[in-house]
Amino acid sequence: MNINNATKLLLITSKLITSKDILYVTPDDQIGTMSQLHGRQIIPILSVVICNFFKNNKNITEDFLESIILIVCNLACTKETNDDLNFYLLTSSYNIIRFIHSEFPGKYPSLLAMLYSAAQTTLSKFLSYFNNSIQRVAHDCKLLITQIEVFQEQLIMSGYGQNFFQSIMQIMLQIVDFRVVSKWIFDLDTNNINMGPLINEFKEYNFPLLHSLLYIFAFGENIVNKRKFYEYVVPEMQGEWFMYAMFRLINCQKILVEPDRVLAVLQSKIVPSFPDIEGWAFDNKEMRLDEVKAIILPELPADYNI
Repeated sequence: MNINNATKLLLITSKLITSKDILYVTPDDQIGTMSQLHGRQIIPILSVVICNFFKNNKNITEDFLESIILIVCNLACTKETNDDLNFYLLTSSYNIIRFIHSEFPGKYPSLLAMLYSAAQTTLSKFLSYFNNSIQRVAHDCKLLITQIEVFQEQLIMSGYGQNFFQSIMQIMLQIVDFRVVSKWIFDLDTNNINMGPLINEFKEYNFPLLHSLLYIFAFGENIVNKRKFYEYVVPEMQGEWFMYAMFRLINCQKILVEPDRVLAVLQSKIVPSFPDIEGWAFDNKEMRLDEVKAIILPELPADYNI
């Protein structure tokens, strides 16, 4: 292996990771930031550079490759990584993994393990960032849909495989379901919960907590009178959160029921829990299930070639 090439790879990868502008490239070789390439298929230049290095240096040792990938992995684990760079590292790890599986099947097992670990860490951070963004708009259906679509478009532009994309969307909508319902129940300044457009926009997810709350709005008094929950209310919404929801409705004079009668109907000690983002990210198998296709790497300017 040419030592000059190895040195150049280290310099290029370090520069890409620390640059103020996080650069992507399109299939037709256009380079820019994600916002500059808005609406187009993109791939991180970082992953193209590393994949090209794999491709052009056949006698490369796995030990050396590990030292390069460690740069990505170590940065992925630092708290200082901002959200844009974190997504860049997530997408880069994902693309390098797919490239190795496609071009070098059965090779580099320890390297793949490192990359999966980096992808899991950055995926967990990505979902935490999504959660923080959703919390701020959980009361406003229009803003909520817009925010989800921003994240959804990021994933689509970055070319994630269908299995992985669908699994990420499911956990994201699970987070939304929890945040919308908890916002209404515990934030007394949130009066309305008109989330019909949200449900219609993302029909692939059934929003069990939100549907349960809407059923309680419509038939809470009937549930108390008959002392019977129906299949439309999930177990997590048949206990403490049912009580909180009913007390809010009573205080707003939306229903006329004595509080003691609400307490008498409670059937479950289970309460909704916020999705285990970190556990989900590290247990996620969908990344491995995506169909492995040959990756066509875009052409890069000479400055990036090794």
